Amino acid sequence: MKRSFLWQRALAFKRELSLISMLTLLSSLATLSVPWLAGQLLGGLANDAPSDLSKITGLLALALVIVTGLNIAASIVSAQTSGRILAKLRTDAYDHIQSLPIGFHEQSRRGDLLAMMTYEVRSLSDFLTSTIANVPAMLMTAGGAVTLLFLIDPAIAFIVPVLVPAFFIALKLISRSGSEGWQNGSEKRKPK
Repeated sequence: MKRSFLWQRALAFKRELSLISMLTLLSSLATLSVPWLAGQLLGGLANDAPSDLSKITGLLALALVIVTGLNIAASIVSAQTSGRILAKLRTDAYDHIQSLPIGFHEQSRRGDLLAMMTYEVRSLSDFLTSTIANVPAMLMTAGGAVTLLFLIDPAIAFIVPVLVPAFFIALKLISRSGSEGWQNGSEKRKPK
């Protein structure tokens, strides 16, 4: 798929995708405040400062309510936008398929066009509303988490961003080698 095609489809729904991005950015910001407020609450419990505890507890509860509300709003807007994008993509694909010559339809395999009209168009719609629109929030969450780690302990802030991807890759490699061994073992047990 060409980037220009994807870009054109995204620009047609730029307001809705921007709204999804803004809601997820605000949710990400509120989510980053939760661990900080929880740390302040636990620090207040350790220091026996009852006057600040009620204020921090209220702020923590408010942050959790805001995160929940923003996530619900982002999900609703994302679902509505995904449906609109999906309808537009399917209409465009159907119009294009109808304009193709009969020879093309006779040469294409059965089910290819149906797969494109259903599965692939749905994947593109979901990619635009779920992945592309959430990139700013993901970057803010990752940057905010590293910043908070740096404020807590600079050594951890340098180690964790290196170890988490390494651990993730190692876990993927281990799970793939384990599933390949399981598949090979099940093939050996099949009766011939």
